[in-house]
Amino acid sequence: MLVYTVTAIVSFVAAGSLFWKRRRQVGRHVPAALTIALMIGLCQLLVILALSRVPPGKFEERFFRDMMFTQSVVFLPALFLSGFVMAATGAWLSERAKTEPYPVTRVVLKERGKSGWPILQTLGIAVIASGVAVAWSVVLFKGCEIVTGKPPQPAPGLEPLLVMFKGRFLLLLGFGIAAAIWEEVFVRLFLLNALRVLFRNAKGSTIAAVVVSSAIWAAGHAMTMNPEIVKFLQVFPIGILFAIVYIRRGAEATLASHCVFNFGILFIGGFQ
Repeated sequence: MLVYTVTAIVSFVAAGSLFWKRRRQVGRHVPAALTIALMIGLCQLLVILALSRVPPGKFEERFFRDMMFTQSVVFLPALFLSGFVMAATGAWLSERAKTEPYPVTRVVLKERGKSGWPILQTLGIAVIASGVAVAWSVVLFKGCEIVTGKPPQPAPGLEPLLVMFKGRFLLLLGFGIAAAIWEEVFVRLFLLNALRVLFRNAKGSTIAAVVVSSAIWAAGHAMTMNPEIVKFLQVFPIGILFAIVYIRRGAEATLASHCVFNFGILFIGGFQ
C-alpha cells in the first residue's frame, strides 16, 4: 500500500509538471480529461450521499462510516484534480508511446454520432475482459477454499466495513465506479504510458511497463485480504489483462472493463 501511495503522489507531481511544461500539446486532451474528472467527482458525491444515509450502528460500524465519510469529503477535490491532470497528461504520453488514448471518442465525434458501432464494440470488449477477470477471481477464491478449507477472508479489522457496504447499492455503485475510473487513469493511462516512454530505448519496454505498472497496482490492494498472496494472484494478472486491453483498444475500453469488473465482484459478494 505504501508503494502504491508514494507512486501515486510522485505520479501526480510529475503529471502536473508535464502538464505545465507541455500545456500546448496536452491542451487538446483537456475536454476528455475534464469529462473523466467530473465522472470521478460525481461518483464521489454519490458515495458521500450514500454514507450520509447509513444509520448509526455499533461503535466499529459508526467509526468506519464516519472515517469513510470524512475521507470522501476531503479526497473529493484531490481525486478530481489528480484525475484531471493525469488523464490529460497520460493521453499525451500515450500518443508518444504510439497508442491512441481515446479512439472511441475520436470516431464518435468524427462521425457526429451517426454510428454506434465503436461504442458497442468497446462495451463488448469490456464485458469479455471483465468476465475473464471475474471468472479468474472466482476460480482463485474457490481454489483457496479447497486448499485452506475456507474462502479468502477480509483482512482483520475490515469486517465492519463489509457490513456497511452490504445491501447498499448506491454506495457500492459510487465507490466501485469512482475507484475504477481513478485507478485506470493513474495506473493505465498515466503510469503505464510514462513507463513506456521512460523505457522506450530498452528492449521489451512495453512488456516491462505492463509488468511494473500491474505490480504497483497489485501493491495498492495489499492488506485487504487474508491470505494476502491470494489478493496479489487475483489483481496482478487482471492488471496485465487491462494493460493489454488499453494498449490495443485505448482508455475507454479499460475504463468500461474495470467498472464492469468492480460491479461484478461486488455483486457476487466479493468486496475483496
